[in-house]
Amino acid sequence: MQRSLSEAMFNYSISLRDAKRENPFLKQISSLKHLQSRIYSENDHLLPEEQWAQITCLLTGYDNSGEKTQLYTVFERRAADKLDYYDWKISYLAGEEDFKFINDQKL
Repeated sequence: MQRSLSEAMFNYSISLRDAKRENPFLKQISSLKHLQSRIYSENDHLLPEEQWAQITCLLTGYDNSGEKTQLYTVFERRAADKLDYYDWKISYLAGEEDFKFINDQKL
């Protein structure tokens, strides 16, 4: 799980597990729609260690209760990560209302 999730998402998942709360991940994915890709930097000097690549997708599938669900999912990786170049980590999951609230761009 640690290899597939960002540090914050991993800590959130562990806290859900420890509290015996519902699993936020889809059990089965039936479709994926690419919404946007971007590279951003934490500051102005564009060093690879401080740049992140992100891909935002809309996943449609079934949750653990068998209900059809759509989740906006953000995958990310550092631009400097050359050893695990193909390992994208989930950094954010949200339903439609939450995603629209935090995302000011129209997708």
